[in-house]
Amino acid sequence: MDRTPKLESNDLQIHDDLSTLQPDLADLAPEAVARIRLFMAERSVKGGASPADIASLYTSPAVVEDALATRYLDRQFVDLEVLSDWRALQDRVSAAFSRLATGATAAEVLAGLDAEDHLEHRERSIFDDPDDEEDDLYQLLQDRDPSLIDLSSASRRAIERLIVHEALANGLPPIRFMELRDSFDAIGDERALQYLDLPYDRGERPADWDELRDTSLRIRQRSDSRDFEPIEVILELEVQFPDMDQAGLLRLLNRRLD
Repeated sequence: MDRTPKLESNDLQIHDDLSTLQPDLADLAPEAVARIRLFMAERSVKGGASPADIASLYTSPAVVEDALATRYLDRQFVDLEVLSDWRALQDRVSAAFSRLATGATAAEVLAGLDAEDHLEHRERSIFDDPDDEEDDLYQLLQDRDPSLIDLSSASRRAIERLIVHEALANGLPPIRFMELRDSFDAIGDERALQYLDLPYDRGERPADWDELRDTSLRIRQRSDSRDFEPIEVILELEVQFPDMDQAGLLRLLNRRLD
């Protein structure tokens, strides 16, 4: 078990000079970590990062609002340290990108990481913090077809993200669906698999699937006549509001078009 103490807010008060701190990814706010993940995904897709890309990372709200995140980036880009957690995350991003077809987007790379994270979280929870109520949500529904609300919170968010990204990006590679399905299968989430079978095996999209998809398609249509990539904007919104569901993010995205 890693017993390295995490940096707390009072550490910042003690250290007026942040250059003396050595934060890791685990010390950063979730929003900052999500923004770094997006940076890595975009760098993989483009084959590198320009100085402007790095500057955009530094000036993003998620990083600006987290002093430790700025210091962490300084360790990588200014001090030129070899950060093991940065390298580990970049290797995961690169591996996810390598499994995609030519022309893949950052959204598709992040979708692959989400599927992996979902599986890893479930495997840890089985041994570290069993939750009988959550386990009940993995069981098949016998009397009716499931809706999104019938799924576990993590599975529901993963599927909602797939629906929205597929619509806004005008399609995702089939491997994205297969990876998500494999992650549900690996953790024994039979109900999430039951839900995915409705549109993909039986050709019957559930009403809540269609509602989320149709909203996404309307926003994409609104953006077609403008210099506006909705998938890129919603990726940024996901970084800024990591706890918001896709319906809320779509409302924010729609306001950007007003």
